[in-house]
Amino acid sequence: MELKLENILDKVFEMYNRYGIKSVTMDDVASMLGMSKKTLYQYVKDKTELVEKVVERLIQNKECLQNEVYNKNFNALEEIFALAQIMNDHIKHYNPAMEYDLKKYYPAVYLKISETRRNKMYEAVAKNLRKGIANGLYREELDVDIITKIFVSRIELSLDNPVFERDEITSFKVFIEMMIYHLHGICNSKGLEIIQERLKDAPFSENLNQKAANA
Repeated sequence: MELKLENILDKVFEMYNRYGIKSVTMDDVASMLGMSKKTLYQYVKDKTELVEKVVERLIQNKECLQNEVYNKNFNALEEIFALAQIMNDHIKHYNPAMEYDLKKYYPAVYLKISETRRNKMYEAVAKNLRKGIANGLYREELDVDIITKIFVSRIELSLDNPVFERDEITSFKVFIEMMIYHLHGICNSKGLEIIQERLKDAPFSENLNQKAANA
């Protein structure tokens, strides 16, 4: 086989992200890849499996970027700002229609992916909270389990509720508001001082600079 599965999944993600999952047929995928459907089915048995593998690949790619941050030995706040940059880049290129189609037309895949995403988010947030306490930047009396569950629940509710429009759900502005809301609840005075100084220099969003000016 000339193409590796990873390359195929990356190319198919581009199609799904541009046109939505529902409107892209297996014929479309085969044509885009320059292969027959018979060849395509040597990689996956059907569209459902292709969709699942594409989403799993997306999660893996994000994990690789996040692991690069974790390996840099940042303190807890530096870590959050670095992850915010990754999230900003992701949001700029993410089409909410893909999430909508996944939930509506592939509910079993959506549930599986949601559970995986929830567990990984819980682990990452809890780890950051423990690091922040150890760094002397977060409040010592924090209950890591409770705060982590609150944060994860808030994220999931924002993704699935009638209050936010679909475009708002994946907007960086909403993400920034949630991040600052979270940080102001967990940081001690030392952490809050660092936040205000760090936001003033943040190069990736005017929203951050505006929040710092109003802090």
